[in-house]
Amino acid sequence: MHPTFFAESGAKKAAHTQRTTVNADGETVKLLAFDDPVCFNHNLLMTKALCAHQIPLSVVESPYIRAWVESLNPLARPACYESVVEIQEAQRDAQKEETVQWFKLRREEGHKMGGQFDMWRRHGVDFAAYNYTYLALTSELTVGGLVPKWEVRTALLDFAVFNVSHTATNIKDFLDRTNASYELTWDDFNLVAGDGASNNVATFGLLAKDDPAPDTTICYCHDLARAILFILGFGAALDDDDREATAEMTATMKKMRTLAVKFNNVSKLKTALHDAQEADGIQRELDTIKSAITRWNGHYLGLKRNIQLKHPITHVLETATTMNVMTFDEDGEVRMQSKQCSEITPTTTEWALAAEATVCSSPRITPRSCSRASRRARRTRPGSWCSTCTSTAPRRRPRPSASPSQPRPGPRP
Repeated sequence: MHPTFFAESGAKKAAHTQRTTVNADGETVKLLAFDDPVCFNHNLLMTKALCAHQIPLSVVESPYIRAWVESLNPLARPACYESVVEIQEAQRDAQKEETVQWFKLRREEGHKMGGQFDMWRRHGVDFAAYNYTYLALTSELTVGGLVPKWEVRTALLDFAVFNVSHTATNIKDFLDRTNASYELTWDDFNLVAGDGASNNVATFGLLAKDDPAPDTTICYCHDLARAILFILGFGAALDDDDREATAEMTATMKKMRTLAVKFNNVSKLKTALHDAQEADGIQRELDTIKSAITRWNGHYLGLKRNIQLKHPITHVLETATTMNVMTFDEDGEVRMQSKQCSEITPTTTEWALAAEATVCSSPRITPRSCSRASRRARRTRPGSWCSTCTSTAPRRRPRPSASPSQPRPGPRP
């Protein structure tokens, strides 16, 4: 900690930790333990350890941590929270300068890299991340000795709180500012990827107008998720002409996801779901899964868990008539609003549609399993909307069952 800042804080240090030094202008000032190179290295290692394990930097203010460090070395004084933050920022600046020089070297060698960006909301706060991907030449030890090996590596360029709206113009400004801070241009990128959201697609359109303009593409996992939802008759990729035919399926998928979210967030429903499973003799209660629409198997896992918990969920929704939902008013204040459980209660037809969608989005789908599950679903709902389910599966002769008088034959010798 700088002596001036330490003096302004009003804190006092023990006499054995205070020394003096002479500045370049001849002025004698007090030298605190934080200015000692040895103590600085101790605090630097502590800062790196906290960052590596994602431990809050404020833990250095804990009296137990400080007592433990001082017990190891009475002359050592752990830095306060403000000093640790300064050390972290200094390390980031030094690493950033090294990264800038590394980018210049790769540019001189003619290497290019890929870029990825994404935006999301967590606990009411918007975040933005910008990564870069490159090829690194390493070596691998084999029986014949060391052989060269190329590895794909990804590192973070910027991670920030995104306080502005997620428009294409704001997203592009965020990317341009990050490139400028690292002295990069779009000519250094071979490909830039983002998810399939409309604002990211619009950002690709703005990037195409730059000179030089990078090639852009939608992230593979996001694009695959859009394809799976398209097959199920759900999602933004559907044509307007098809939305009327898939309206029932779209409403079912939305209700199933809302059902999973409410049973996760509303404590009343979550507790009742656990109690219903315990009453059925289930030793380890399960929770609903909030499907991630940006992953290809997100809806599959969510639908599968809903169907697995169909009977406890139905029992809870029939017993509990209302639920309290947390909302925000115009001023941003939290308000609790009571809603009817009937709004998220699936009908028999919707449960059947969800069963068909689960089978069709399964990673191990085969014509036989899809047709078999479709026939089970059609017991409560005639007809099938899915072309895969109506495919002709090869017929198999039924296995003869052993009668009580004829025991099953044992294994052949």
